[in-house]
Amino acid sequence: MEVEFMGQEEEKMEKLVEKIDDLLVVLKRVADDLKQVSGSLKSLAPSQTSQPSTAPTPVE
Repeated sequence: MEVEFMGQEEEKMEKLVEKIDDLLVVLKRVADDLKQVSGSLKSLAPSQTSQPSTAPTPVE
């Protein structure tokens, strides 16, 4: 009985490890995507600040 219980627990642990590995793959992809987005935003930032901003003229 004890051996069967250990076998079931081992199977559960293996499935859990597989799920964790899958999550790590997904998280790595998300991190890579966020790095690309961050790089794109950083490259846009200087062009946004180089344009002169015009303040609205007050209406009297």
